[in-house]
Amino acid sequence: MNHSALVSICVPTFNGAQFLNSSLESILKQTYTNIEVVISDDNSKDETLHIANEFKQKGKFPVFIHKHIPNGIGENWNNCIRQSNGKYIKLLFQDDILEPNCIEEMVNAIENSGKKICICKRAFIVELTYLKSKKIQRWMSTYGDLQKGITLIDDGRYKYLTKSIFADKCFLKKPYNKIGEPIVGLIDRSVFDEIGYYNTSLKQILDYEFWYRALLKFDFVYLELMLVKFRIHFSQTTQNNYRNRVREIPTYFDFIENNLIDYLDPKDKKKRFAHFKILIKKIFTKK
Repeated sequence: MNHSALVSICVPTFNGAQFLNSSLESILKQTYTNIEVVISDDNSKDETLHIANEFKQKGKFPVFIHKHIPNGIGENWNNCIRQSNGKYIKLLFQDDILEPNCIEEMVNAIENSGKKICICKRAFIVELTYLKSKKIQRWMSTYGDLQKGITLIDDGRYKYLTKSIFADKCFLKKPYNKIGEPIVGLIDRSVFDEIGYYNTSLKQILDYEFWYRALLKFDFVYLELMLVKFRIHFSQTTQNNYRNRVREIPTYFDFIENNLIDYLDPKDKKKRFAHFKILIKKIFTKK
């Protein structure tokens, strides 16, 4: 294909030395070549910046490293995007992996479908200490296939996610994120101009709050390919922020009531939403 559109691979970092090299190496293997890498570092105290600077010297494409004053993960994600130059934005976290054909497949899908957002499925890399954990096994059983049971539009060439998923009876059931972590997406820069960036008042659910905001305006082209690998390990941000989720309940409730409530199944949306609020509050306030 013609690699004409610049893709910015945005890598927000903070004390990521343990896995960062593997993540950056997966960028070197991309079959799509017109890329830049933008690293925004939140004042790491380990070898993160050393690894980033060594990667920069490999010289296959532009690499920009920016120091960022820590102010929450969303601020670092947003800074990384704002510092980039590409037509398309691809977030890659310091502990995750891109398959070699990831960028090429996603750019193809966007440009052939005429959409502004592409999402894919993801595989898992599970830390050895977690392999036998029943908790992790249950988590993967629940969150492994996020699109299971939701409405997909099929035009014969691609499948699409639209705001019609809000009316699915499974929408307010686990998993609440029907799209995936930010790494599953490739996003046209103009999307951020139209809907804004990640909600920095959130720590744990800012990814699917962003996806649902975007889905109200844009259809997503959907690839059933596992083009990224999401690493599950003890020190990851998702694990560390688990206890903070209770702080996000009011914001998320407001978002659904103010933006999505009219798209829910009209037969029982009030009942389901009331039940959803009670259920989530119970889960999120567990000690």
